Amino acid sequence: RKISAGPNVPLSETTPNAIVLYNALLKQIKIALNVGGRRALASMRQKTQVLRELHPKQRQHLLLLCDDAIAALPQDVPVETLALSRLSSGLYVQ
Repeated sequence: RKISAGPNVPLSETTPNAIVLYNALLKQIKIALNVGGRRALASMRQKTQVLRELHPKQRQHLLLLCDDAIAALPQDVPVETLALSRLSSGLYVQ
């Protein structure tokens, strides 16, 4: 997989550790979205706000992705129900 420094983040303005951290958080956001983890996304959003290791543009992008992911998930649906419905959605032909 290609490692990204983030949108509009010059490599000269960030560190290798920030790039690795950015990509790890990006992966966690995608996983939380796929399994319906609203609480996990909210927690990641709070932690991302205070991570000074990240470039400001990396932090801003991750916060935007968390917000978009939280908005995309239905409220008050148990994580297990949402994950099961996503896993089984491809099994049914309409």
